[in-house]
Amino acid sequence: MAKYANILVPVDFSESSDASFAYALDLAEAHGATLHVLNVYHLPSYALPDGAFIPGPEAVAEILTAAKKEIDRHTAAAAARGVKVDGKASEGAVHEEVLRHAKAIKADLIVMGTHGRTGITRWALGSVAERVMRQAEAPVLAIKGKDAEPAHGDAAFPPVRIVVAHDLSEPAHRALDAAKSLRGDTKIPIDVVHVFLDPWADYQTASTAFREQAEHRFEAYHAGLKTILDEQIGKVFGQDRAGVTVHLVRGRPVEALVEHVKKSGAGMICMGSSGKDAVERFLLGSVAQKLMQLSPSPVLVVH
Repeated sequence: MAKYANILVPVDFSESSDASFAYALDLAEAHGATLHVLNVYHLPSYALPDGAFIPGPEAVAEILTAAKKEIDRHTAAAAARGVKVDGKASEGAVHEEVLRHAKAIKADLIVMGTHGRTGITRWALGSVAERVMRQAEAPVLAIKGKDAEPAHGDAAFPPVRIVVAHDLSEPAHRALDAAKSLRGDTKIPIDVVHVFLDPWADYQTASTAFREQAEHRFEAYHAGLKTILDEQIGKVFGQDRAGVTVHLVRGRPVEALVEHVKKSGAGMICMGSSGKDAVERFLLGSVAQKLMQLSPSPVLVVH
């Protein structure tokens, strides 16, 4: 089972950053983890006819002071909650510094806002957050800022329900394990959702004989999927699977998962970053990226 001892949360000066920090703080408190706060700053250079110009001491001091103030604000908030915390400011490209720092502290989880701004640098979905997701060894939890107006209110931990997008792959199995770890002893309901395209749907208008054969095949397929998922759940939860239910949903992955989250009121989606070569294939940059854009709840991506 995944354990969260070191949680990394990059911060800047945006509402999105504040939302991700608040969520990471709740997580760290619940799991007794150390919260690592990172602010990445950039010293701008200006192109002049005779070459690049580095800003003078006053400009540098202003940038460094702002970075320290941001770190101090967050570490003080964590300390006030009794959470073990450390803070660091680092210069460079945001995604590179996040990845480097995550590796250095052996982060078990990275919590990031999906967009934000640090004056001269912008954290945009499809750039920083996506690059970190693609390259990080640790799971990455994407949190939308308050301006995204999530359907279930502000993101908060623990969520009232967790959805695990399961495509029968090994990464999806690890996502299920992560969901178990996240809920801990809280017994939060977990919906294991498998989305599939029904290859027999077109036979509904066929002759009676063909339609009956299609229905029998679909019933066998449906039962097989449920058996496989029940076995996966048993491997992760053993006898302690109360509140963990299987949901087989026809449709396309993104639309079906978002609809399930909205109807169920789930506060988090857990999914693997890649999956099997089939119609349900979950590829980072497609399903995961679209879920981060469309889901009203935070999305945890596990490699």
